[in-house]
Formats: sequence, structure tokens, C-alpha cells
Amino acid sequence: MSEEILCLSYDVFSLPTAQHRAGLAGLLVLLDTMQGRKINPLPQVENTEFGVYQFHWTKESLRAVLNEFYDATMEERPSKTKRSGQTALKEEVRKNEKTGKDEKLYYYEQLAPKASFFRALDMHDIWMKLWCNALWQVLRAQPATRKPFDNRQQHQDALEIDKEWQDLAKFQNTIESNGQFLTASLSGCYFIGSQAHNAEKVAFRGRVDENFLLHFWPIVMGVYQPNILMNDGKMEFQGYVLVIPDVLDVEGFKEDYKQAIGQLSSEVAGYRPKDSIISIHHEGGLAYAWHLMKIASAQAQKLQAYEFKVSGVETYHLKREGNNVYMLASDRLKLSKSILEQYERIVQKYTHPIFKRQLIVNLLENDRPWYRGFDNIFSKMSIEHFIGNTTKGFTYNVSQKLDTERSTQ
Repeated sequence: MSEEILCLSYDVFSLPTAQHRAGLAGLLVLLDTMQGRKINPLPQVENTEFGVYQFHWTKESLRAVLNEFYDATMEERPSKTKRSGQTALKEEVRKNEKTGKDEKLYYYEQLAPKASFFRALDMHDIWMKLWCNALWQVLRAQPATRKPFDNRQQHQDALEIDKEWQDLAKFQNTIESNGQFLTASLSGCYFIGSQAHNAEKVAFRGRVDENFLLHFWPIVMGVYQPNILMNDGKMEFQGYVLVIPDVLDVEGFKEDYKQAIGQLSSEVAGYRPKDSIISIHHEGGLAYAWHLMKIASAQAQKLQAYEFKVSGVETYHLKREGNNVYMLASDRLKLSKSILEQYERIVQKYTHPIFKRQLIVNLLENDRPWYRGFDNIFSKMSIEHFIGNTTKGFTYNVSQKLDTERSTQ
């Protein structure tokens, strides 16, 4: 008897959200890396026309893909506090980069995603660690949401493959029999901002076949760490900014992305990738798009072609506090040649976080002068932040900007 095959078809222009379109792109990136590493069986994929993909799944190919994405291991991770009932693998004293004081750290074994698909694309370890930390801290902060990874670490299937297969088969059969779409509930670890029921007790649901894509959008997400200007004038790291591309040209984006993540800089600032540190959550979207643009330019492609690959980016600023994850901000940025070129000039020339932050804020406000808003900052912060030997970066950046403006007049 021949093996049962499920056919799932997706039109990128019909998918409901950027997260779904990014999920389609992420799935295709994953399949490319699995093929390169000779991990089988894989589904047969047909790109029947622009933006339309048909996947022919067997139960075993479904198992292989889900198990690869959720593959996990145990790693040593530091903790500032002792864990009740656990013996630390080791202890060490390290200087806190924020306070400058020595602190004691305790190391324990902790579940961690393998993310072997990133290693296959030559992503640097420091970026892989950032991706894994964001996944654990904000997308799967609750231990129950990490069960697929825990299963894989114990050499089991990530999910109940029989159930996943039955749900998808039922979806296909329901369409064929009466033309209706089967839906299922969604949780926040698959779709940012969703919950089982909202305040009005309305369930958050999606089509079963489209829900399946939401496993994979984290593969193509950008992860950044915002160093936020606080009310007391100090800069403080606040959670993570996740960037989701709104992909239109899936094939073009996939090839650019596969090159881009291997070319991320390995330079560090403290224990973070230097290029992951941003001044405002919008900057995460600009940094993500700018890096992809550089890849497209290196391939001698016109920027207009790049803009067609990705229509925009969505940014989500998420922070974990205790057992809860809060969305501090979210936005969508439409990409344009002018904005990305101006952003490139800002990040390459100006380094002071307060100065750079305000330039970016003004850039994103149409036709807003570069100097607008600094009066508000000056009125809230003491003069020591801007004048004196300890603030050479700010005064030097102002001087650079004034020189630039004079030279262009």
C-alpha cells in the first residue's frame, strides 16, 4: 500500500499576516539547510507560480522537519541565585558590566535549543546565543511552552506526530468534502499577541494549515537588545526587540537571508553582539532591513528589487518580568530607499546613544528636522550628561553633525 500524502498549498499574497508569510519563508530556509545536511525524508515542494507553494507531506517528513526545528540539548548557564534542590556545576565571581561590582554566579545545566540550521548557515555563536535567549525569555518564557524542546532532548518526537498529522488530514478532508476551513486555537508562543481568549471571551483561532507555518517564523526573525534612555537619564537594557519581515518575494528573500545571517559581525559589546544593541525599538527594524539591503547591493541588485522582496518589517518590544511577558511597544515600518540610506549614515557616523536615538526618532517622522526634540531631552536631564570630559561622545557627535550640515549647504 502506498504511503499517504498530504498536499498543503500556500499563496504568500493570501496569507493573513506577516508572521504567517515569515513562517513560510522560515520553513523553506529550514528545508534548504536540512537538504544540505542530508537530513531525510523531506517534503516535496513545488513553486507552481510566483508566490505559490505546494508541499507534499508524508507523516515521516512531517516528523523529520518538526524534530529538526525543536531539537535541543543541555548547556551550562549562569544564574545569580542558587536554585533550590539543584547542585551547581560550578561557581565563579565575575564583574557586573552594569554596576562594576563583583558578583557570584552559579552554573547549572539548562535546556537550550540546538538551532543547528543556523550553524549550517555559519551564524556566529554569539548571535545564536542571543536568538536562543530571546526564545526562552519572551516567546517561550513559560516552561510548559518548552515541552517540544524537552521532548527532543529526551530523544522523543517534539510533538504528537499522530495528532499533527490527523489535524492536517482533517483540514484537507474538510475542504474537499464541504469547502470549509478547519480552525484551531493559537497561543502566544506561536503568534505574538495572541491568547486563548480575549477579555470578551472570544477565542483566538486560525486555519489549521496556516497555523502550521507559525512554527517556523522565528527562523527568520531578527533579535535586538534595546538600550533604553530612562527617566533618570541612564541607559538600561530592556528586554528584546523581535523583528519579523513581511515577505513578498519568498525565493529572493530566502537567498538573501541565508547569506545575511552568515555575515553578521561577531564583534561583541560585553556579552552581546555589538550590532544587536539598539537605541529605540524601531531601530531593530531598520537594522534588520539595512543588513539585508547590503546583501542585495553586494549582488548588484537594484534596491527597488529588494523593496519588492520585503514590503516592510514588524517590530515587537517584549520584556519578561517575573512569570509574565509584557509587550512594551509594537510597530510596522515601511521600507524605503531614502530611510535606509539615511539610517546607514547615522549608524556609521554617530555613536553616542542619546544623540543617535534622537536622530533615528526624527528620521522616522516625515520631514522632521534632525535637531527637533533635543530641547525636550535637555529639559529632563542634567547638564553633566552633555557637557564635560565624560560626555565627549555627545559633544563630538553634535560637532560632526553641524559640520555635515554646513558642508551640504
